[in-house]
Amino acid sequence: MKIYVWKRKVLEILSIVLGIMLSLFIVSISDIFFIDAKIPIELIFLISFLCGTFILNAIGMAFEEDSRVGGLLIASISVPLLIFFSSKGSINMEGFAAGLVIGCLIDLYAVLRNRFDALASLSRIFITAFFIILLSYISYGFAIRFQYLTQADWYKFIITIILVITLYIILKRVVRGIKASDVFVFGPRRSGKTYFLLALYNYVVNTLRGYAEEIVISPFGEEKEKEMEIANMIGKTLRGEDVRGTLPGEIGLYILKGKRRGVTPVDVTVIDYAGELIPRINVKNYEEAMRKIQKTLEIGTDKIGLIGSLEFLKFLKENHIDKYDPIKDELTLAYLYRKLKDAGKIILLVNGENIANWEKDIGKLAELFGHYQRIISMFGVDKKYAIVVTKTDTFEGNLVERMDEREIEEIERKVYNRLYNEIPTFKALVHKGGETASLEFYTVSARAIPNDKRINEWGVDRIERFIF
Repeated sequence: MKIYVWKRKVLEILSIVLGIMLSLFIVSISDIFFIDAKIPIELIFLISFLCGTFILNAIGMAFEEDSRVGGLLIASISVPLLIFFSSKGSINMEGFAAGLVIGCLIDLYAVLRNRFDALASLSRIFITAFFIILLSYISYGFAIRFQYLTQADWYKFIITIILVITLYIILKRVVRGIKASDVFVFGPRRSGKTYFLLALYNYVVNTLRGYAEEIVISPFGEEKEKEMEIANMIGKTLRGEDVRGTLPGEIGLYILKGKRRGVTPVDVTVIDYAGELIPRINVKNYEEAMRKIQKTLEIGTDKIGLIGSLEFLKFLKENHIDKYDPIKDELTLAYLYRKLKDAGKIILLVNGENIANWEKDIGKLAELFGHYQRIISMFGVDKKYAIVVTKTDTFEGNLVERMDEREIEEIERKVYNRLYNEIPTFKALVHKGGETASLEFYTVSARAIPNDKRINEWGVDRIERFIF
């Protein structure tokens, strides 16, 4: 379920109303500053070009829910200004057409590559350029008619400048986009990462016609590494066998590749590891880990820059496996930090067994949510987060029965309300999540059928909406 849905709807409505009102107000009080005959053609061309890009960028942002508010605000501001400039003859059609073409190309890149963060970044650059030019335009008109201005005109000029700057600040804050092509599944030890990975794998392969890439390193030999490969783990579940837990020192990097609506690519990354590293995740420990890895392996910045990728683990395994043991903890820490930093969407796992053993494990949950709030603060609010409770079968029966959307949401709401009402750190996490691109909450189970060790996922298809 989505949290703060009402807030998003209110923001969308307010963004349109605010944008139109401020644009019309600026136009109405600053008409005397808009000069058409004497404005340099280069300035008119730039304004026309930027108006064209804004309209197309606003359309592109409408394709991504988390960018839509910014797109609506851009459209509601730029369209009235475009109409006003047109009425004054200050629109250059060649510049406007060029802006439409560039805006279309940027939109195509953002949609086809699922990179709305790039669209938002370019839009913010264009917004800065537009407002610099707009202020120059108004100031030029003010200077041309300086000797004819009354005291009332001076007040209009000051108010216009203040409104333009206010609009600029609002747009810079509201226009945002996430790197929707990169999703990272993150959780502590025993949070259900392995089975969640296998359930997602089944969904990606069977429903989205996707596939997986992986690299596994185990200090206990090739046989142990094979046990951590997806094919081996899927084979065990099909035979009704348990998949073993990850041993200390082992690391598995798995990337599930699928396509949103069959077109836009999405990579879902899961890092499987043993040990409790969440309290150690911060920039200082990350930088120290990177220095130790680089010093131990004696590699340059070009290689160390690959940390977080499959390529680096392959390079390590093929060329420096003898030096793996001294850096195994630092390597895992560096990979976790890098993926948290780079991903646009982050899934935060919560072990459902802790909810099943509520009285015993409520303290563990409180500590975990405190760490998750710290992680959201550390890695910024321009990301999309989902809190996912795994192993729902351990505290909720009858999951295998056919459930409609309302029944599933009732389970999610019940779990959410208990966490929200009884654990202060979870409530604080939700409050912090209100500042992010979006925050969602789900309950899932990879083995929903009692006494059946095969993958029988429940609720995983709902997370597809978050991921894809």
